[in-house]
Amino acid sequence: MKNLKVVLIVLGVGLFFAFNNPPKFLSHSHSIKGEGNAVTKEITLDPFHSIGLSLDADVILKQGSPQKVEIDAEANIIDNIKTKVRNGSWNIGFEENVRKHEKITIYITIPDLKAVSVAGSGDVTTKGAFTGMENLALSIAGSGDLKLEGEAKSLDISVAGSGDVLMTGSAGKVGVSIAGSGDVNLKDLVAGDCDISIAGSGNCKVNTSGNLDVSIVGSGDVYYTGGAKVHSSIMGSGDLHEM
Repeated sequence: MKNLKVVLIVLGVGLFFAFNNPPKFLSHSHSIKGEGNAVTKEITLDPFHSIGLSLDADVILKQGSPQKVEIDAEANIIDNIKTKVRNGSWNIGFEENVRKHEKITIYITIPDLKAVSVAGSGDVTTKGAFTGMENLALSIAGSGDLKLEGEAKSLDISVAGSGDVLMTGSAGKVGVSIAGSGDVNLKDLVAGDCDISIAGSGNCKVNTSGNLDVSIVGSGDVYYTGGAKVHSSIMGSGDLHEM
């Protein structure tokens, strides 16, 4: 009985402090709400060639030098955006939890682009074409969209979720992986060899003159043009269509 009383006292003290000092993720007092009108602020970052977007924002990419980053949002929201660059990649996220904010637009000018990833509902668009790219990797996990124009020696695209990828330009070798309902539209991107894998209901359009290797598991469809030599493996109701 004595031991039980001690346990109950300890639990009571613990609950008291828990309710009076809740952890950050349970307390609105530790989350941020956008305040005031939107402003445009230029921020200085270490050089980067890749971005990872993990917040609800529109990112506009432009090729150029010197590197420049401008953010259009509420001032306290801008101050809460991470600015750390690691291994040439800028992970665009919040330092602290944000419960409400108005539209965020980020304008980025960089000399080279190697990778773009979106986790969530953010969108990334290029303004003008990126040229001279070696290996470009694009990925979406969520409902965000990518709309890019450029020239790359190789292009790798991965979509998990309902996000869409639209890219125009050219690429020597293309690899596409879709898991979910997202669509990849490369019909205006002139490609060499293409390797496409779909698991789910997502669709892919390609323009290729080389080898086209297709694997479909599910109801996804592949639409192709360009006179490619096709090799396919299909399980489910998905199909190949020549445009």
